[in-house]
Amino acid sequence: MGRVVGWSPADRAAEVVVKEEWAKFPSLPGTHLSLQRVRRPMRWNLVTSEGSVWASYDKWHSTDLKSSIVAGGHTYKWRQVSGPSTKDSILKWLGGTKGPDDDTRDLVDAVTSRQALRVIGHHGYCKATMQVISPGHTIELPVRGRKPKNGMMSAIDESDNHLIEYRLNYSRNGGFNANPNSRVEIAVTPIGMSLPGIQLLVAVTFGCLSSYYYCGEAL
Repeated sequence: MGRVVGWSPADRAAEVVVKEEWAKFPSLPGTHLSLQRVRRPMRWNLVTSEGSVWASYDKWHSTDLKSSIVAGGHTYKWRQVSGPSTKDSILKWLGGTKGPDDDTRDLVDAVTSRQALRVIGHHGYCKATMQVISPGHTIELPVRGRKPKNGMMSAIDESDNHLIEYRLNYSRNGGFNANPNSRVEIAVTPIGMSLPGIQLLVAVTFGCLSSYYYCGEAL
């Protein structure tokens, strides 16, 4: 196998580590989930390995502003707080990328309008700029892996606690027109399980990993 142009020895060493982490993912401690499609009515469910539904949503992407998310017996809707400028919209149309602070939206209770969390920015075009603000926490979502087949991501809070781990597994649901998020596998760590509202955090972040590698519409 030839050398990858532009890779330093440190890059190659880091990629070896990512591949090892990817292979060990099924044995990570915590609660493991994946995405399942329900046809009637059309929804996508986040389901544990034991078959329990953690959360569900009704659009192709859970972060679609028209999507509703059901978790913990409550229904949540998106509310746009601020959007990209006209200049950024033109740049996006020309193939550019959005910055981290030009698109902010809140996930609110559909009945009370109480804010559950805030999402700032997007993952896409191999840029990881999305942040999630939940009560008392700011969560970053760094991605590892040069190629999607080894793609991994972590949800890390401001104290560097790993709350959720994600990997892309292309052996899952690889059919034509499959929702790319169906290839994402999730492991909520024991620390993450103690976080209030962890179901919503999983529901709004799991699609970021597949979106990161997609050079089209960013999440």
